[in-house]
Amino acid sequence: MIEQRGLAVFNKAIAETITRAVCTIDGKDIVLPIKSVTVEGATFKVNIYLDDTLKGTVTNTKLYDKDGSLLIQRQDVVAKPEEKNLLIVFQLELREVAL
Repeated sequence: MIEQRGLAVFNKAIAETITRAVCTIDGKDIVLPIKSVTVEGATFKVNIYLDDTLKGTVTNTKLYDKDGSLLIQRQDVVAKPEEKNLLIVFQLELREVAL
């Protein structure tokens, strides 16, 4: 079982490692900050917020570390109208596996 202290350490490590997101909107890569990293039990959520200054079709979202290395990417097709905000969430689960 992963202890609460362990979850806190992993949460901090994830929050410090993932530093930016890049969303492809209408074929253009837009660099966005990470809005927040939250933890519920062993589930980590990385939230990226697209405000009303952005519009178009989101086709890819990537998460990078502080060294510019690609960590995670997801291909979605989501319409983002200008008059609405959009929250993109990456959900990661930490599991202990007995071998």
